[in-house]
Amino acid sequence: MERLPGWLQRLVEIGALPGDSAEARARKSVLVLSSVLMAGMACVWVVTYAVLGLWLSAAIPFAYQVATAISIATFARTRRYILFRDGQLVLPLLLPFALQWSLGGFENSSAVALWAITSPLGALSARSAWQGPGRRGRR
Repeated sequence: MERLPGWLQRLVEIGALPGDSAEARARKSVLVLSSVLMAGMACVWVVTYAVLGLWLSAAIPFAYQVATAISIATFARTRRYILFRDGQLVLPLLLPFALQWSLGGFENSSAVALWAITSPLGALSARSAWQGPGRRGRR
């Protein structure tokens, strides 16, 4: 992490606590970076739908961006990782549902539903992190 530019290093260390293990710091950093990346990619949808005059559809990914920014700012202030993690698992699940609804269903919304895949994938990776290295596969 020392090789990162200063602004990026500050961003990935937003929710780090002094007593965090290297693994906990890595999980927090990855979640912050992936959240910023997904919110940044949502700019394409906002612009595309706005250009097409689909203002409600443009407002949905914009609201996602605002919610993500608020979530990151709250995480930076409170350092409550579980709340941040859960919010970042729910937001990408709600976004495609709302977009499909605003665009008139599955056929009209094209590949928007693929965005929802990020939520269960994130939940699976979070679940494996909760179990720890010695307990994977046990119930």
